[in-house]
Amino acid sequence: MTARCTQVCKHPFSFTPVYAPDAPATLPLHELLLGLGRSVLRGCKNAVRVRPLAHERARPAPSQQR
Repeated sequence: MTARCTQVCKHPFSFTPVYAPDAPATLPLHELLLGLGRSVLRGCKNAVRVRPLAHERARPAPSQQR
């Protein structure tokens, strides 16, 4: 634990890690892959929702078409 001071008022502070007593030292691979998979699925869901809007805005307005 390292004590440091704020840059402005020089008040000392320190960070103490707060983990459960039975927490593993490293993240298990299956937990890492599960989190990565959830992030990818969330990104795909957002892309599916946003893509039609972006495509619609790229088209010229009906009054500008010839």
